[in-house]
Amino acid sequence: MLKSKSMKIILERKRNHKRNNMPCFVGKRLRYFAGLGGLVLTCVIGCGGSLETAQHPFPLKTVDSETNLGEQYAQTSISKTISIVNPSNHDMPIEQFATSCNCVGIDPPSLVVPRRSTQSVVVSIEMPSTLRFSSPLEKQSFGVSVTPLCRHHGKRRANLPIELTGSVVPSLLVDPPEFRIAVIRDKSTSSCSANLTADVIVQLTEIGTFDDLSTSCDKRLGTVELRRGVEKEHLLVLSPSTTAIDSDVPQFVYVSGRLSNGCILKPIPIPVSIDRSRAILNPDVLTLHKRKGEAVISGDIRVSAIHGQVLTAVSVPNSSKVMDFAVIRPALDSMEWKIEVSARSSAFPFTEEVIVHTANTDGDEQNISLIVVAQ
Repeated sequence: MLKSKSMKIILERKRNHKRNNMPCFVGKRLRYFAGLGGLVLTCVIGCGGSLETAQHPFPLKTVDSETNLGEQYAQTSISKTISIVNPSNHDMPIEQFATSCNCVGIDPPSLVVPRRSTQSVVVSIEMPSTLRFSSPLEKQSFGVSVTPLCRHHGKRRANLPIELTGSVVPSLLVDPPEFRIAVIRDKSTSSCSANLTADVIVQLTEIGTFDDLSTSCDKRLGTVELRRGVEKEHLLVLSPSTTAIDSDVPQFVYVSGRLSNGCILKPIPIPVSIDRSRAILNPDVLTLHKRKGEAVISGDIRVSAIHGQVLTAVSVPNSSKVMDFAVIRPALDSMEWKIEVSARSSAFPFTEEVIVHTANTDGDEQNISLIVVAQ
């Protein structure tokens, strides 16, 4: 009887111990899940109850191809239609758009994008007229951002910004893009001279016409004559000096003026190229393509004289660990030389520069760079 009573007391103590400890364990677990539940609840409420918007309260999107504005002329105004997509399950009111630049306008300035639908806006951008270009072919990158400001649950919040990017090119077209002066060597007098003139056509794009056009250059370069043509097209004629022919310093002719739309055309430098070449490579970049099952890949280039010269020697003095060169002399001196290039396919891919050495009947020698791309 005593033993039974003792066992009963021990069992009661164990049960009380379990009951006393259980609330502590359960309480921790309940507090843990309550905290997790509060996190989930906050996300669902803040995101409007849509899983798509868990990362951002306003999931407006755009079509990537529409945000690339491509190349645009300076001193112009462009318009681009942008589609705004609302993939969520609730309507998205856009009260206004914040822009990164005063040069950007939006039409309409506010709208509502219904749930699971798309609305369009027109973005207008004034291309800057103060850009300076280093050549007629230069491109300058630009980018603007448009941020929809939406109202949700009585609060205004910013959507992820829409980034619009592109490049600006000069509104002046120059053909060719540089003055090219070919230097001719007179064997009888051992002197060099240039062709009498080099000219380019300066043409304005469709943005308007010239109200005024002017040119300038260093006096040591020579003289530039402006021959006016139609309203959008003029001819510039450069008569180089002997100093310009002998100089290795970069030289430019600058064109500036005023356009009919009121914009000032900032000075655009047109490079002057002094061509002392006696031979050319065709092509000057040789591409070799690896083909399955072939241990050696071959290609060839042509070497020809210019300015009435005749080549007497062509060689490839460079040593290459992966390529071999074979120079083939033409039957007649006035014809093209040929260089056969062969490369081991086990060395692919690689890019290597080699030098082609040429000489002509006037005693002129020239080293020409050849790029071989094996892929």
